[in-house]
Amino acid sequence: MKKIITAIISLSLVLMLFTACGKEQAAGMEAELNTLSGRTSTANMKLPKSFKGSWTGVDGLVTVKADGKVKAKSSDMPCGNVSRHSFTNEEAQKFAELFLDGRTLYEPQKTSKQDIEAHIKKLEAALAGETKLDGDGAEKTPEEIQELIDYYKNELKTAPDENAVPKPVPIEFREDDFFSGIIEGWTEGKNGIENLVIVNFPQFADFALCYKEGYGDKNFDYAENLKYFGNDISPEIKLNDAEKQAEKLIEALGLDFALESAEPVAFTRGNTIVCDENEEPEQLSPDETGWRMYYVRNVLGHALKRCGMSGSAIAENEQTDDVLCWPYEHIEVCVNGDGVVYFKWYSPYDEPVIESLSSPLMDFNDIEDIFEKMIMVKNSSIKEQNRKNKIDGKLEIEVERVELNLARVRNMGELEEGKLVPVWDFIGSSRYVYENTAQEEPETMAVLSINAIDGTIIDRETGI
Repeated sequence: MKKIITAIISLSLVLMLFTACGKEQAAGMEAELNTLSGRTSTANMKLPKSFKGSWTGVDGLVTVKADGKVKAKSSDMPCGNVSRHSFTNEEAQKFAELFLDGRTLYEPQKTSKQDIEAHIKKLEAALAGETKLDGDGAEKTPEEIQELIDYYKNELKTAPDENAVPKPVPIEFREDDFFSGIIEGWTEGKNGIENLVIVNFPQFADFALCYKEGYGDKNFDYAENLKYFGNDISPEIKLNDAEKQAEKLIEALGLDFALESAEPVAFTRGNTIVCDENEEPEQLSPDETGWRMYYVRNVLGHALKRCGMSGSAIAENEQTDDVLCWPYEHIEVCVNGDGVVYFKWYSPYDEPVIESLSSPLMDFNDIEDIFEKMIMVKNSSIKEQNRKNKIDGKLEIEVERVELNLARVRNMGELEEGKLVPVWDFIGSSRYVYENTAQEEPETMAVLSINAIDGTIIDRETGI
């Protein structure tokens, strides 16, 4: 799994560079395309049943093949405004009522004084040559071991006794060194320890999180797609039953969200899984199995889909020392045979303000023309990347379907407010091929997104 993740990250960085380069050329092309005057009322919009074609460009380095259905749930697409949302103490109380069910929330558990003292003795014995450290410690120099000893001795000053009575946590936000507001603690649930974390973090993303001990932490859940374990393992709960439990929870929060995607997973309880095409995974038997589901907000019946992107990338010319961003809103729910084990509402929005219930959209024939030109412009930097890396790679793009979606976009440098606009998402995959060998298994995502009103290109990675 480590090798697979590394490959995915590497290619993602390459593709991000492809997107960042050639922006000036793309801007000029967009200006030309915006002179297209074809507009149609949504009531009279006619769409083809499918989008097909094949194109080659950038000196033969980019090939595009399209063969998919054109989908539009409705031709009446709203427009409006949307803003970041920070949680309030009143909302935190509602979360506590729902997730804690009247149980007391206690301060996060810390390493006890006794455990730290035992670890210091182990380090001191290794420093004296009486024993050897294993794991990561096996590679540490005497100087590094001494630094660890000094660190843990300092931790002893505030470490709790292992028999100390846990302190209750008030359900109200407090500032700390990292977050502008945080409520964090644990409680004893029916099936073990449950954790509640609610964070206001405008420098990145606010979130509300509840998870059972061993199924996640503040950053992510401990789950891996079942495909990494072979084809002989099935989830212990049916997807339909998992959906019902997730949707019941979302409805209890008073939210209108739609299922965007679901994948069968093994809950690994934080264990590292090493899995590669030519290797056996270290962990053959997952602890439990179930589903990881992602939900997105509905706006007048239109789901604010992410199309395989998080929206958290930062454009090259808007990066700051703080590296701010504004990820797309979504809810993640993990369910196994025991029920919901992980819930996270990530990067919440304020209730959108609708300005128009139906917007005039460009004729789809013009959208097709824009795609044919801009898919090459977007990926034109592959030539320069090949030159810099001294390789001869090619990009193979496939379009599996085209969807008319509602998307959240923002202006360059704006990380608090955005607009809701109708977008044509050309969904498929991009595969970078080097020496006739694909560098990774491609993921389904929007390979190009076009504003359905004015034909401008929307970067789903950055949300602009």
